[in-house]
Amino acid sequence: MVYNTPGVYDVSLTVSDGNSSETETKYNYITVLETPGQANTPDGDDSVCTGMTYNYTTDAVQYAQAYDWEIDPANAGTITWEDTLATMTVADNWTGDFTLRVRASNVCGDGDWSDYFEGTIFQSPSVFTVGGGGSYCLGGDGVEITLDGSETGVTYELYLDGDPTGNTVDGTGGEISFGLVTDEGYYTAFGSNGNCNQVMDEQVQVIILYPPLEPGNPTGPETVCNDETSDYESTGSDDADSYVWTLDPAEAGTITGDGLSATVEWSSDFSGTATVSIAGVNDCGEGNPSSLDVEVGAIPAPVVNGENEVCDNTSEDYTTEDNEGSTYIWDVTGGAITYGQGTSAVTVDWGEPGDGEVTVSEETAAGCSDTSEVFLVTIDNCTGVMETIDSYSVTVYPNPAHNLLNIDFVSNTSGTSEITVYNRIGQLMFKKTVNLVSEKQKVSLDLSHLQSGLYTLKIQPANSGVITRQFVKN
Repeated sequence: MVYNTPGVYDVSLTVSDGNSSETETKYNYITVLETPGQANTPDGDDSVCTGMTYNYTTDAVQYAQAYDWEIDPANAGTITWEDTLATMTVADNWTGDFTLRVRASNVCGDGDWSDYFEGTIFQSPSVFTVGGGGSYCLGGDGVEITLDGSETGVTYELYLDGDPTGNTVDGTGGEISFGLVTDEGYYTAFGSNGNCNQVMDEQVQVIILYPPLEPGNPTGPETVCNDETSDYESTGSDDADSYVWTLDPAEAGTITGDGLSATVEWSSDFSGTATVSIAGVNDCGEGNPSSLDVEVGAIPAPVVNGENEVCDNTSEDYTTEDNEGSTYIWDVTGGAITYGQGTSAVTVDWGEPGDGEVTVSEETAAGCSDTSEVFLVTIDNCTGVMETIDSYSVTVYPNPAHNLLNIDFVSNTSGTSEITVYNRIGQLMFKKTVNLVSEKQKVSLDLSHLQSGLYTLKIQPANSGVITRQFVKN
């Protein structure tokens, strides 16, 4: 069978024995081709640049099994293809007009070449290297970006992370600068001569540096006593090269820092709230500090107040300044504390005649403590004491007294004597003048109007000295 028309045909075969037959058909079994027709003119960029790559296409041709592409002149570049798509790589150093054409082919032969595609090759700008960049501190002027060469007639634009920045510089034939830049990212540059653009070599990074972040909060004693020493530490900050410790107010003491540790010598003249702070330092300066407030308590200075001359077997009160939140521990020799231990005032029962001592230790709410100086006490035998002055002898009894105090005088002369009684803070409580004769004489004083406590008795005979005794009113 002869096929005169191109196309795809089915084939059938029938077998018969005279009585019956059987047919087998193969579909699309025979393809009849003819030589392909002329390919259409290629389509693509007609203005191209040296060193660049461009794609060109043509329409599919009926019955074509393959395609051939051709560039003219051959030294304008190289062309590779796959069927109707061709890729042209332009030569680096050739400029001028060029043509492209394409034809289809099959087993029957080659079709006619297409009409010529005409284009022009322009010179691309030369490639130079981008330099500079780096890091700068926040708030600084930025960093410079440069190009190590340039061409006249070419304009160069700086790109940031692939986007144009509008920062353009005309080529001079030598190195050029884009000035100082401040935005973070990766920078490169493109050169343009009006026909061709060319990306420059390399890219540089710009990084903004910051002062250190706040270090970890200081740790250490939050309640201290003045005139003491305490240590503080911090975990620091990853971006700090060194650290600065400060104490506020400055008069609270002296702080000495060594890296992440510091020691404070607290001033003996300061009490109140002080702040211990640490800040990180790097090339960009000092960062924000982290702080710890410390309550600085004053070391107390207790002083014992009370009688330093007492009668044996009598009771006396002793006090010190009562400060809120403080506790007190008293210590007595020569007597016993009967009331008030732990407070700012105690009652002491004195024992036998001799020397006694009183001290008090005070601890403040802040835990600061100190002990008073020893308060010395003279314990006298006040019962029936006789004292002689000039021509008088005087005996005072009983002591302690209840409502009546007796005074026995023995005198060699007659005259008057003034008797006065004072309480423990020096107030006059009793005054009496008696006439004495040159013999033994007894004077009784009514004490019923006096409160219990220690009193001072003064007897001053006329034209003589003063006899002073202490007695206790129960």
